[in-house]
Amino acid sequence: MADLPTSSDLFHVEHLSPAAIDAKLAQLQRLASVGILAGSILHEINNALTPAMTYSELALADPANQELTRKALQRTLAGIRHATDIATATLNLVRSTQNTVESRPSTQVSLVVNAAVDSLMPLAKRAGVRIQMHCPAELTASIHAVELQQVLINLLSNSLRATLRGGTVEVKCSTWNTSGAQIEVQDDGPGVNPAIRSQLFQPLASYSPENSPHNHGHGLGLMISRRLIEAVGGELIHDADFTAGARFIARIP
Repeated sequence: MADLPTSSDLFHVEHLSPAAIDAKLAQLQRLASVGILAGSILHEINNALTPAMTYSELALADPANQELTRKALQRTLAGIRHATDIATATLNLVRSTQNTVESRPSTQVSLVVNAAVDSLMPLAKRAGVRIQMHCPAELTASIHAVELQQVLINLLSNSLRATLRGGTVEVKCSTWNTSGAQIEVQDDGPGVNPAIRSQLFQPLASYSPENSPHNHGHGLGLMISRRLIEAVGGELIHDADFTAGARFIARIP
């Protein structure tokens, strides 16, 4: 295996030609891309396993509750399977043209919304935040269910972190462009700081307010979510006109 480049190799460029400097910069960009990809995978796997850990902790605290234990085991198994799917789906983001809109299945949006909300419900209860859903059963979108669930868990996790105790997070679904789906995730927290709005979908940009009582995010979820939505021909935006908190809108064919 070739040795990794040292800081001397990468940054001591005083005597290099312009072409050699360009090559060094390209190498740095490749290393940065690998780092972002690795961070993205770990971020998504963490999101998949956190609900499993939460349910397991609840079950261990109440061992006589057989129903809770059963649900904790189901959630743990689902989290492991989801983590495996997430690793594969995230790696697919770097493949050039293998995932096309035409090859994607028609996913029932309400089922994925319900699954995402259910997985985060213990965290919402712990934070004292309500989650409300409005999603018609017949609504479909051309995206893999695991990818849509990744997007929803990222958006919902951000909203839960940003919302104060007693607040509300809402998921609203409607038809977009006659046959696609529009999914809105909004909260009544302090909203997105205008100073960081232009950086929201960049790596390491965190949406969680500095004064949030909950843990801040890792600054990768929104970037990953936008790439997943754009990969199927859709769009993910922050609604800057919404002033009663924060609202993110995903539009999927």
